[in-house]
Amino acid sequence: MKSTPARYLLAACAIITCFSLAACSTLSPQAESQDPGRAVVQSYTEAFNSRDIDTMGNMMHEDIEWLSVTDEGVQIVSVGRDALVNEMEDYFETPNAVTSKLSGWSIAGPYVSTTETVTWTEERGDVQSQSALVVYEITDDNHVRRVWYYPAVEAE
Repeated sequence: MKSTPARYLLAACAIITCFSLAACSTLSPQAESQDPGRAVVQSYTEAFNSRDIDTMGNMMHEDIEWLSVTDEGVQIVSVGRDALVNEMEDYFETPNAVTSKLSGWSIAGPYVSTTETVTWTEERGDVQSQSALVVYEITDDNHVRRVWYYPAVEAE
């Protein structure tokens, strides 16, 4: 079949559109097909696993709050994008590479809850893991506004 100039133009437009969308989006291709809030959390976690602090920072609301839920109540761990980015940079300099896997999703409006299971290898070579309930608040413009971490338990 002969290609016409119109077909070349359509193909070029499709390629340009794909690259434009990819350049503007911080969501991974897998995450884009999901609920928007879930997609943000999934992409944020993928960036964490890749230690991609730039992508993580771009996904944070400028007034992000990182909170820890304990037996004593809720403790503020970090406030503000700049502070959290600096803390994550320090954290990523540690030798133990922690990876995170998400499961057990629940979505209610801007709130996305999931079970986060983190895995790491200790100095002796023992693989360790633990799980925690995590609730993310996602803004209308797809930024992580607040994160509540509940106490970790032994992973199953």
